[in-house]
Amino acid sequence: GDTSKIVRMLLAEDIHVGVVGARVERKRLKAKKFMEDEIVLIMPQGHPLAEKEKIYPSDLIQDNLIWREKGSGTRKVVEEKLLKAGISLDALEPVLELGSTQSIITAVEAGLGISLVSLWAVKKEQALKKLVVKNIEGVPLKRDLFFLYPREQYLPRSAVVLLDFIDKYDIKPFLNN
Repeated sequence: GDTSKIVRMLLAEDIHVGVVGARVERKRLKAKKFMEDEIVLIMPQGHPLAEKEKIYPSDLIQDNLIWREKGSGTRKVVEEKLLKAGISLDALEPVLELGSTQSIITAVEAGLGISLVSLWAVKKEQALKKLVVKNIEGVPLKRDLFFLYPREQYLPRSAVVLLDFIDKYDIKPFLNN
């Protein structure tokens, strides 16, 4: 789900821990960084951009862009970085706005457009050569991923164990499978 939805669910005590892709500053919530992530441009095999050695921000304007919904951490990070690179967000009108990374990956595989998603989310598709993964020249799309949880609320044992595990171990090897 998107970051703002996760914040609402935490504040309503519907969930105990959430994962978000943008830092959240709230008095009642605490954010714990657990890993770095990179947002990458994805496209189907055979797409014209797949053949280009370098992709520039202006290339995004000329294509069918599929966005995450407003409020998602991924979209927030991408918009901030593209603005810094001098790209007008008005020029990046999406052909589709979808509410999950998996639905975006499926739409891109079907040839409906290109998108920007977490590298971790497309590892399998990249390995199976279902999608082409590229970086955008001059636009570093690195971000941190955070566990978000209530600052002063009882956490169930499972949440405490998870947060302790993240403190003690590097989880990247577990994600490469």
